[in-house]
Amino acid sequence: NLDDFAYLGEMKAMMLDYLQSSFAIHRKGVNILIYGAPGTGKTELATLLAKALSVSVHNITYMDGDGDVISAEDRLNKCRFAQKVLEGQSSLLIFDEIEDVFRGSFFEQSVAQQNKAWMNQLLENNNVPMIWLSNSVFGIDPAFLRRFDFILEMPDLPLKNKSALISQLAGGKLTAEYVQHFAKVRSLSPAILTRVFNVANAVDNGKKAFPEILLTLFNETL
Repeated sequence: NLDDFAYLGEMKAMMLDYLQSSFAIHRKGVNILIYGAPGTGKTELATLLAKALSVSVHNITYMDGDGDVISAEDRLNKCRFAQKVLEGQSSLLIFDEIEDVFRGSFFEQSVAQQNKAWMNQLLENNNVPMIWLSNSVFGIDPAFLRRFDFILEMPDLPLKNKSALISQLAGGKLTAEYVQHFAKVRSLSPAILTRVFNVANAVDNGKKAFPEILLTLFNETL
């Protein structure tokens, strides 16, 4: 729940207040960018913000009905379509994996840069508030970055929070020393922890100590 992100402190509270007032006065051009390493809870945070505001949340899809990948241009078009369809409703749009839209390089412009005027218009005048998610802001044109109302870098879980998560996932199978040991490994994101513990529990047949199973899986993953 949203309280699990208390370590974000004032930024979480400010984003929530800003979105709440934006819905109240139908503010245009509301855009929040959340970036950080994979598995740090960006999507969960965005979804929980919408839940706290009691508004519906919609994700810009990345594949069509046949399961095929949708191009960056098509995703932007779907975003514009969603803006029209959801106008006037209490809805929040989440645009995940935005790198394919925004990331450019010295040798090649991004899709957003190729359609800069169109992109600026979207960021400045969207009727439906949006949360954009990315693993990194590297390669994103500063002209786009300055049009976001909030830019939040998702940090690694604080030691206390990560310890609590590991203890919950372990279900009593780890000593406090092992919990602290794993919690201090920055590379072990919540997503990696959750997946590895699921696998470890599935293969735990009593022939090998549970901490050894985890060590093997963590080492291979990292």
